Amino acid sequence: MSRSPAFSKTCVLYDYSHACAQLIKQFKFNHQLCIGDYFAHQLHSLYRSIIKENGNYAAIIPLPLSRARIKERGYNQTHELLRIIAKNTNTIIDTKSVRRIKTTQPLSSLNLEQGKKEIKGAFSAQVMSYKKVLLVGDVMTTDSSLNEMVKTLIKAGVECCDVLILARA
Repeated sequence: MSRSPAFSKTCVLYDYSHACAQLIKQFKFNHQLCIGDYFAHQLHSLYRSIIKENGNYAAIIPLPLSRARIKERGYNQTHELLRIIAKNTNTIIDTKSVRRIKTTQPLSSLNLEQGKKEIKGAFSAQVMSYKKVLLVGDVMTTDSSLNEMVKTLIKAGVECCDVLILARA
């Protein structure tokens, strides 16, 4: 990256390549929730090691999808990835305070500059009292979505935002 990200720390479970990329696509686009369940268990294990090292988070915030994308897919895959963490911890999984207010092109098909322009202004957040949050997403390509989301969270009152990603492209 040629610039510093807006978030503090990033934890990534997998490289987005080969079989892993195929499995994520099956989960994300073909409703293969059993694959998502496997990934959810793996993310839970990583989350437990993260909080041992960094302490607890006031909330976990999944990267929101636009209404159009949810209608197209039938669900938000990041919510599915958080099911095991939600079931096994007391940490708030906040799916209401942040919304995606702009439907964007798939950012994976854009270069860095196009992606930054496309995602600008895509999120809106309520004022938050959380000091430290964990933002969770499925695949990080250029980090444009994450940076835009973190900027939105900081404007809403969050002081520190770490990121947990299933896979990095």
